[in-house]
Formats: sequence, C-alpha cells, structure tokens
Amino acid sequence: MARANTGNGKQLATQQSVNGVIEAICDIMRRSNGAGARAALRAVTSPPRPAPPPVGEEGEGASV
Repeated sequence: MARANTGNGKQLATQQSVNGVIEAICDIMRRSNGAGARAALRAVTSPPRPAPPPVGEEGEGASV
C-alpha cells in the first residue's frame, strides 16, 4: 500500500491508520452536528459494490 501524505507531516502506512483518521474526523463532524459523518464513514470503509451489467447483456436495454 502506498503511503499517503496527510499534509501535516504524518504518513498513513496501513489501512488501519487510515480508518483511524477517518473515524476521528467523523467524530468531530458528529459532535459539530455533521449529519453526513456516519454515511461518509460507511462509504469509505465498506467494500465496493459490484458493477452493473453493461447495457445489452441480460440487463436493462437488452433486446430480444
């Protein structure tokens, strides 16, 4: 995993350290009445959703 530079001199070396920083930011947002903090945390830490099938292949828009 490449190290991300946070701009404050700290480097985030692992996924756990990235998650910790995100959770800390979300805690601050939650305390300051940031309604989207929990949704943002879920979006960042959840696994990606599978891509929808391309148009024309057993999905929307397929012609018979």
